Amino acid sequence: MTKIHQLDATELQCPDFSYPVRHFLDELPPGDSGHIITKESRAELRLKHICGAYEWELKGPIHKDGLIHFIVLKSVIN
Repeated sequence: MTKIHQLDATELQCPDFSYPVRHFLDELPPGDSGHIITKESRAELRLKHICGAYEWELKGPIHKDGLIHFIVLKSVIN
């Protein structure tokens, strides 16, 4: 069964955003998804780079209540 894990990255700003987010996604089991919540304006660019390198699917951004939400679908084959 696919699970959605959540990371509250609202306190992370570049350049300290990418490493903790990549580590969170690396730890997810294949087939699971990660919901990332942030305020970092450069998050979309950073997440596109990370997801492109690992061939994960990025959904978002969705802006709501001053926060930015992303879903990363971690592929089964990596």
